Amino acid sequence: MVNVPSFGCVAAQELDIRLEALALVPQTGAAWADAVGALVTGMDAVLVATSTQVPGELARRLAAKARQHRCTLFTLGPAWEGSDVRVSVRRQEWLGLGQGRGRLGSRRLTLVASHRPHAELVLWLPTEDGRVRVVDDGAARVRLSGVGQHAQAGRS
Repeated sequence: MVNVPSFGCVAAQELDIRLEALALVPQTGAAWADAVGALVTGMDAVLVATSTQVPGELARRLAAKARQHRCTLFTLGPAWEGSDVRVSVRRQEWLGLGQGRGRLGSRRLTLVASHRPHAELVLWLPTEDGRVRVVDDGAARVRLSGVGQHAQAGRS
């Protein structure tokens, strides 16, 4: 995770993300590309958030390095050339509030991935037990192929 200072380690652990295999670089400033370049050489996946458009040459160079090291590169923020997958929220609906009062209980998100723009994934965040669950209402499902396959081959 690069440039995601709001990332919640406790929430991630509750979602069964292995914190011992997670690298957090919360704020890099101008050195974000150096951090991404270093991380893609040893990680299965790297998520990077940028607030500005990434120059095409830099984006292509980082994407090529990620592919060379069999790392999936996810981007948040402005789309950039060469990233493997860009996930964005198409719709969201909050549940739990009554007539002007109550407590937010969960949220239903509709996600779309850049490599499958016409397919959507609808999730409940969180369910009653605090997990993430795919909504089973006939919505199109997206399988992000390639993500996690390297870990099965023995990489950590």
